[in-house]
Amino acid sequence: MNNQQSNFERFLLGLHARVIEQKNGESSAEVEAAFGRWAKRLNTRHDDGRLSYGDESFALPIERLVREIEMESVDIPVWGSILHTKPIADTVRDRLLTIYARSFWIWRELEAIREEMRRSVSAQSR
Repeated sequence: MNNQQSNFERFLLGLHARVIEQKNGESSAEVEAAFGRWAKRLNTRHDDGRLSYGDESFALPIERLVREIEMESVDIPVWGSILHTKPIADTVRDRLLTIYARSFWIWRELEAIREEMRRSVSAQSR
């Protein structure tokens, strides 16, 4: 097992713990099953990314990585705006709007993280 893979597995363990903390009233068994399915998707995406990009992403500066995550949070509602032109049930549409709204909060938190990083670098350079 290479170092990036073991780092990713440690990341998934930490992510799993955070998901369990925030299970939103769902049963632990339901959350565990869903997390297992999601973790498989994450592993596949991680492996596909390594095949496509190699280890180049690990050399990217922190600011660039944060911007990449931020772009993904913006992509979610943009794709959603296209999905909303399709005939879907109102209950599904409402659930999707909740997801898109969550992407705003992710974007906002990333904005705050970037500002905190900027202040930290500024303080270190004094």
